Amino acid sequence: MTPLVITETTARRFLLGTQGLWPTRRFAGKEGAAEALVMLGRLQLDPVSLVARSHDLVLMSRVRDYVPRYLQELIYRDRRFFEYGGHLDVYPNAEYAYWDLHKVRRKSEPRVYAFMTEHAVLVEEIRGLVRERGPLTAGEIPNDTRVQSGRARNAAGLALYNLWLTGELMTHSRRDFQRVYDLASRIEPDGHVPLLDEPVVRAHAARTSLERAALPTLREWWGGVGYMLAETITRADAGRYMEEELLARGVAVPVTVEGHKTPRFVLADSLDILAELSSDSVPATWRGSRQEAEVTFLSPLDNLLARERVLELFGFEYIWEIYKPAAKRRFGAYVMPILYEDRLVGRLDPKLDRAQGRLDIQGLWIEAPGLAADRAFRASLDRSLQQFAETLGARDLHVPTAARL
Repeated sequence: MTPLVITETTARRFLLGTQGLWPTRRFAGKEGAAEALVMLGRLQLDPVSLVARSHDLVLMSRVRDYVPRYLQELIYRDRRFFEYGGHLDVYPNAEYAYWDLHKVRRKSEPRVYAFMTEHAVLVEEIRGLVRERGPLTAGEIPNDTRVQSGRARNAAGLALYNLWLTGELMTHSRRDFQRVYDLASRIEPDGHVPLLDEPVVRAHAARTSLERAALPTLREWWGGVGYMLAETITRADAGRYMEEELLARGVAVPVTVEGHKTPRFVLADSLDILAELSSDSVPATWRGSRQEAEVTFLSPLDNLLARERVLELFGFEYIWEIYKPAAKRRFGAYVMPILYEDRLVGRLDPKLDRAQGRLDIQGLWIEAPGLAADRAFRASLDRSLQQFAETLGARDLHVPTAARL
C-alpha cells in the first residue's frame, strides 16, 4: 500500500489536535474535563506534587477553569471513569470490560502467582475484611511482614495490590493519594459483560493503541497493544497483524512524514482531518471559544511526550529529570515543556511554595530562535504564567531576574 505523505507541520498539528492542545484549549469546566478524558483515552496518575500532580496538569493544559476536584468527582463519585494497571491510568468506563483478559493473565504472572500462593492465608483474610468492613486502605491492615516491592511496604499492602491488579478489588476512592480498596462487584460499571473473547480484545487493543498514539510507529503502536493484552509481541508478529488485520481491511493507512524515514500509521477514519490540516484548515470540532495562540505548559508526564516522537517531529529533546541527582540535571526536577502554536518552544521550571502561597519560576528557557523577542509570544507567556499561578492557588508569582527573558 502506498503511504500517504504529509508535512511535518501537518503531523504536529494532528498529534496536538487529537489531544486537545491545538489550536487552543477547547474544553471547559467539569464536563469539559470528562470530554478531554474520553478524547485522551487514558490519563496517567502520579503522586508527585512539586507544583501540582501530573494528571491535574495534563487537564489544566486542555481544560479552561479546571480544578482537581473535577477529576476526583468524575472517577470516585460519579463513577464515569476507573483507574487500573501497573502504569496506573484512568480510563473511561467503556474500556472496563476490555481489561478483563489482562487481569486474568496477571493472575498467572510468576511474581503475582508466587506471592499469592505463599501468602494464601493472608490473602483470604483480607478478602474477608474487605467483604465485611467495606472500603479500606493498606494502612488499616496491621502487618509486620516486609516485602521487596515498589508496590507496597508489607505483605498486606502487596496482597491488596495484587487483588486489585487481578480484578477482585477496585479503587473506591483516595485519601491523600493513598488508594482505598473495595470489592469490584460493588464498584464496576453498570452493564459489565462477561470475559470477552481474545480476538475481540485484540482488535480493540489494536485500534485504541493506534488512535491514542495518533501517528505511531510500528513499535509505539504494538507497545500499547502488548500492554493491554499483558503479552510480549514480537516485531514480526506486530508487522503481520498490522498488514493483515488493519491495512488490508482498510482500518489503518500507512503515513510518511516528509523528511523522515520511519513509517507511521493512522486510522482511516482520520483521513478527512489530515486532509483539512494539509490544506491549512482547522477541523470544525477542534475550534475552541478562543482562537488566538496561547502559551501552554505541559506536564512532564503529558500524553504527548513520547521521547522519540517529540524528538523526531518537534525537534525537542525531553527527559524527565526528577530521578537524576541534582548535579546531573540540565534544567530541573520538574521542568515543564512550553507549547506555543504547533511547536515545543522551551521549558519552564516552576515550584509552588504552598506555605507562602507563591509560585516561583526557577528557570525559563525559550529555545526557538527569535521567539523571545516576539511581542505576541511574550504577551501570551505573561498571561499564561499569571493564569497558571492563579489556577494553582498562588497569590504571588515570582520570576527572578535570572529567569526572565
